[in-house]
Amino acid sequence: MRALDLLLLPCCLCSLYVVGEGEKKLMKDLFSNHNLKVRPAASPQVKVVVREWTDHRLSWNPKDHDGIE
Repeated sequence: MRALDLLLLPCCLCSLYVVGEGEKKLMKDLFSNHNLKVRPAASPQVKVVVREWTDHRLSWNPKDHDGIE
């Protein structure tokens, strides 16, 4: 059992690193041109609820980011 643990540990660590890099790339892509001073609305006519909103610019294709949805 100990040998199996030692064999699986590097695999687990590598998979964590790969997932971390995918998330890192996604955050970089989403926020590279993100301006906090711009209203998070698709057009000036759209009202924004200040407490909570969905920013249309923070969307991505999961295929481009290691399947992250």
